[in-house]
Amino acid sequence: SEIGEGFEKIGLYTDAVQCFALADNHERLAVLGTKCLKNGHLKDAMTAFATINDSDNLNRVGSECVEKNKLDYAIEIFGLTGSSEQLVRVGRKCVEQKQYASAVKAFELADDKESLNVVGDLCLRENLLNTALRAYQSASNDTMVAFVKTNLPPLNPAFFLSKFLA
Repeated sequence: SEIGEGFEKIGLYTDAVQCFALADNHERLAVLGTKCLKNGHLKDAMTAFATINDSDNLNRVGSECVEKNKLDYAIEIFGLTGSSEQLVRVGRKCVEQKQYASAVKAFELADDKESLNVVGDLCLRENLLNTALRAYQSASNDTMVAFVKTNLPPLNPAFFLSKFLA
Protein backbone atom coordinates (compact mmCIF):
# COMPACT_ATOMS: atom_id res chain seq x y z
CA SER A 1 0.00 0.00 0.00
CA GLU A 2 2.92 2.39 0.60
CA ILE A 3 3.95 2.03 -3.02
CA GLY A 4 0.37 2.72 -4.08
CA GLU A 5 0.33 5.86 -1.96
CA GLY A 6 3.60 6.95 -3.58
CA PHE A 7 2.13 6.47 -7.05
CA GLU A 8 -0.98 8.38 -6.01
CA LYS A 9 1.06 11.33 -4.69
CA ILE A 10 2.83 11.80 -8.02
CA GLY A 11 -0.37 11.36 -10.03
CA LEU A 12 0.23 7.87 -11.39
CA TYR A 13 -3.33 6.79 -10.66
CA THR A 14 -3.35 3.69 -12.86
CA ASP A 15 -0.35 2.30 -10.98
CA ALA A 16 -1.84 3.31 -7.63
CA VAL A 17 -5.10 1.51 -8.41
CA GLN A 18 -3.16 -1.61 -9.37
CA CYS A 19 -1.15 -1.52 -6.13
CA PHE A 20 -4.21 -1.05 -3.93
CA ALA A 21 -6.02 -3.80 -5.84
CA LEU A 22 -3.11 -6.22 -5.32
CA ALA A 23 -3.07 -5.32 -1.64
CA ASP A 24 -6.86 -5.88 -1.54
CA ASN A 25 -7.18 -2.44 0.06
CA HIS A 26 -10.84 -1.63 -0.62
CA GLU A 27 -10.86 1.49 1.52
CA ARG A 28 -7.99 3.10 -0.44
CA LEU A 29 -9.55 2.01 -3.74
CA ALA A 30 -12.80 3.74 -2.79
CA VAL A 31 -10.98 6.94 -1.83
CA LEU A 32 -8.78 6.84 -4.93
CA GLY A 33 -11.77 6.06 -7.18
CA THR A 34 -13.55 9.14 -5.85
CA LYS A 35 -10.43 11.26 -6.36
CA CYS A 36 -10.01 9.97 -9.91
CA LEU A 37 -13.65 10.68 -10.71
CA LYS A 38 -13.36 14.21 -9.33
CA ASN A 39 -10.20 14.87 -11.38
CA GLY A 40 -11.52 13.37 -14.63
CA HIS A 41 -9.45 10.18 -14.61
CA LEU A 42 -12.48 8.14 -15.58
CA LYS A 43 -10.76 4.92 -16.64
CA ASP A 44 -8.88 4.75 -13.33
CA ALA A 45 -12.07 5.54 -11.39
CA MET A 46 -13.84 2.77 -13.29
CA THR A 47 -11.06 0.28 -12.49
CA ALA A 48 -11.01 1.23 -8.80
CA PHE A 49 -14.77 0.95 -8.33
CA ALA A 50 -15.05 -2.21 -10.44
CA THR A 51 -12.36 -3.88 -8.30
CA ILE A 52 -14.43 -3.33 -5.17
CA ASN A 53 -17.79 -4.01 -6.89
CA ASP A 54 -19.14 -0.54 -6.10
CA SER A 55 -22.07 -0.31 -8.53
CA ASP A 56 -23.35 3.04 -7.28
CA ASN A 57 -20.04 4.77 -7.92
CA LEU A 58 -19.56 2.87 -11.17
CA ASN A 59 -22.88 4.29 -12.34
CA ARG A 60 -21.66 7.78 -11.38
CA VAL A 61 -18.52 7.21 -13.46
CA GLY A 62 -20.65 5.90 -16.32
CA SER A 63 -22.82 9.02 -16.25
CA GLU A 64 -19.71 11.20 -16.27
CA CYS A 65 -18.41 9.22 -19.26
CA VAL A 66 -21.64 9.94 -21.12
CA GLU A 67 -21.31 13.64 -20.28
CA LYS A 68 -17.71 13.65 -21.57
CA ASN A 69 -18.76 11.64 -24.66
CA LYS A 70 -16.58 8.66 -23.70
CA LEU A 71 -19.32 6.32 -24.82
CA ASP A 72 -17.30 3.10 -25.06
CA TYR A 73 -16.26 3.49 -21.40
CA ALA A 74 -19.88 4.17 -20.47
CA ILE A 75 -21.00 1.01 -22.28
CA GLU A 76 -18.33 -1.01 -20.48
CA ILE A 77 -19.38 0.41 -17.10
CA PHE A 78 -23.12 0.02 -17.55
CA GLY A 79 -22.49 -3.48 -18.84
CA LEU A 80 -20.67 -4.25 -15.57
CA THR A 81 -23.49 -2.82 -13.45
CA GLY A 82 -26.22 -4.41 -15.57
CA SER A 83 -28.01 -1.10 -16.09
CA SER A 84 -30.09 -1.83 -19.19
CA GLU A 85 -31.81 1.55 -19.06
CA GLN A 86 -28.46 3.36 -19.14
CA LEU A 87 -27.15 1.07 -21.88
CA VAL A 88 -30.15 1.92 -24.06
CA ARG A 89 -29.60 5.64 -23.40
CA VAL A 90 -25.93 5.36 -24.39
CA GLY A 91 -26.82 3.21 -27.40
CA ARG A 92 -29.18 5.91 -28.64
CA LYS A 93 -26.50 8.53 -28.23
CA CYS A 94 -24.13 6.32 -30.24
CA VAL A 95 -26.76 6.09 -33.00
CA GLU A 96 -27.12 9.90 -33.03
CA GLN A 97 -23.35 10.12 -33.57
CA LYS A 98 -23.37 7.32 -36.16
CA GLN A 99 -21.17 5.15 -33.93
CA TYR A 100 -23.12 2.09 -34.97
CA ALA A 101 -20.72 -0.61 -33.79
CA SER A 102 -20.76 0.90 -30.29
CA ALA A 103 -24.55 1.19 -30.43
CA VAL A 104 -24.79 -2.50 -31.30
CA LYS A 105 -22.62 -3.38 -28.30
CA ALA A 106 -24.78 -1.28 -25.96
CA PHE A 107 -28.03 -2.73 -27.28
CA GLU A 108 -26.61 -6.27 -27.13
CA LEU A 109 -25.74 -5.81 -23.45
CA ALA A 110 -29.21 -4.35 -22.80
CA ASP A 111 -30.81 -7.21 -24.79
CA ASP A 112 -32.78 -4.61 -26.76
CA LYS A 113 -33.71 -6.48 -29.93
CA GLU A 114 -35.94 -3.71 -31.28
CA SER A 115 -33.09 -1.18 -31.16
CA LEU A 116 -30.71 -3.74 -32.68
CA ASN A 117 -33.06 -4.10 -35.66
CA VAL A 118 -33.23 -0.31 -36.05
CA VAL A 119 -29.42 -0.08 -36.04
CA GLY A 120 -29.27 -2.94 -38.54
CA ASP A 121 -31.60 -1.00 -40.85
CA LEU A 122 -29.54 2.18 -40.49
CA CYS A 123 -26.35 0.27 -41.25
CA LEU A 124 -27.92 -1.27 -44.34
CA ARG A 125 -28.80 2.21 -45.62
CA GLU A 126 -25.19 3.28 -45.12
CA ASN A 127 -23.82 0.07 -46.65
CA LEU A 128 -22.20 -1.00 -43.35
CA LEU A 129 -23.05 -4.61 -44.00
CA ASN A 130 -20.87 -6.26 -41.35
CA THR A 131 -22.29 -4.08 -38.59
CA ALA A 132 -25.81 -4.62 -39.93
CA LEU A 133 -25.21 -8.37 -39.89
CA ARG A 134 -24.01 -8.30 -36.28
CA ALA A 135 -27.02 -6.21 -35.23
CA TYR A 136 -29.48 -8.56 -36.94
CA GLN A 137 -27.73 -11.64 -35.56
CA SER A 138 -27.94 -10.22 -32.03
CA ALA A 139 -31.62 -9.39 -32.59
CA SER A 140 -32.23 -12.99 -33.77
CA ASN A 141 -33.65 -11.58 -36.99
CA ASP A 142 -33.04 -14.61 -39.22
CA THR A 143 -34.73 -13.05 -42.25
CA MET A 144 -32.44 -10.02 -42.30
CA VAL A 145 -29.37 -12.13 -41.45
CA ALA A 146 -30.04 -14.22 -44.56
CA PHE A 147 -30.65 -11.08 -46.64
CA VAL A 148 -27.39 -9.44 -45.55
CA LYS A 149 -25.39 -12.63 -46.02
CA THR A 150 -26.62 -13.01 -49.58
CA ASN A 151 -25.70 -9.39 -50.32
CA LEU A 152 -22.27 -9.30 -48.71
CA PRO A 153 -19.60 -8.98 -51.36
CA PRO A 154 -17.41 -12.08 -51.59
CA LEU A 155 -14.02 -11.80 -50.00
CA ASN A 156 -11.36 -11.30 -52.61
CA PRO A 157 -7.92 -11.95 -51.07
CA ALA A 158 -6.17 -10.62 -54.19
CA PHE A 159 -7.90 -7.25 -53.74
CA PHE A 160 -6.79 -6.95 -50.10
CA LEU A 161 -3.25 -8.07 -50.88
CA SER A 162 -2.96 -5.51 -53.72
CA LYS A 163 -3.97 -2.75 -51.29
CA PHE A 164 -1.60 -4.02 -48.63
CA LEU A 165 1.36 -4.45 -50.93
CA ALA A 166 0.80 -1.23 -52.90
